[in-house]
Amino acid sequence: MPCIAARFVLPGALNSAVPIGILRSAIVSTGAEPKEKVSSIFGRPAVKNAALLELLAEAALAVEHLHLGIKAALAALWTYAERGETPPVGLRATVIGSPFRAVEVASDLISRLYTRSSRSGFFAGHPLERAMRDIHAVDYGLETLQPLHHDSGRVPIGLDPQSPGF
Repeated sequence: MPCIAARFVLPGALNSAVPIGILRSAIVSTGAEPKEKVSSIFGRPAVKNAALLELLAEAALAVEHLHLGIKAALAALWTYAERGETPPVGLRATVIGSPFRAVEVASDLISRLYTRSSRSGFFAGHPLERAMRDIHAVDYGLETLQPLHHDSGRVPIGLDPQSPGF
């Protein structure tokens, strides 16, 4: 790939994969518990909790949409790289901006899974508690890259990115 996009594209892809993986872990963790849990207050099986099932469905769809969308953008970038062409700025903005969207979606859904899950999810070391901690650490780490997020936002309104190598 020409140097113009290489500086931020690979980190964009990698930084998108991490929140997707953390969200997958939270879904697996949250989904494993209802199979065996019964509400101590109402005596209903957790697998009949409509709100939890809807949230798990939303989270599973979000993870797949993020994964497939980023994968498609990377495949399109690869096509340009094979031809030795510079990818269009909109495609670069999609890949470079993807980590910010992935963290936003994952953070929201993990927080909601955390509050909707069973009490055991609140204990230190529980996979859901770790996912909650990890997604916030990733979000904090991306704060230093906010100018790239702003550049991704400049592209749809017809402005050029300001970061060198975008």
